[in-house]
Amino acid sequence: FQVIKSTKYDNSLVSKEYYKEDLAYQVKYDKIQNSINLESRVSIDFDRHEDEIIISFPFAADEVEGKIVFYRPSTQDLDMEFDIQLDASSKMTIPTGKISSGRWRISVDWNRGGEYYFDEQVIDLIQS
Repeated sequence: FQVIKSTKYDNSLVSKEYYKEDLAYQVKYDKIQNSINLESRVSIDFDRHEDEIIISFPFAADEVEGKIVFYRPSTQDLDMEFDIQLDASSKMTIPTGKISSGRWRISVDWNRGGEYYFDEQVIDLIQS
């Protein structure tokens, strides 16, 4: 039986702020669960004919606030963020004419009356 002590340990994969990151993950998980529990959920659709992304909310426009993030996994420099601004039908329309074609992860981090939600969808944007 032999014991070997290593004096070299690669901790590059260990976060120095693991506790803080764990709490942030729990907050995000709770937001996702709140979204799942809704009777009607946020929908994210790409209308190829109109070249726009339409994000529809299940609540009145004046009750919702938050952010929409377009995340491009292959090119971080193309990421975009928008404040939620809904029309009278509780929809936000984002023209895609100036957005590069490709795969986008669209995240909607929003709240209504102190309750927080998170929705996400991957869309393959192909310009016509």
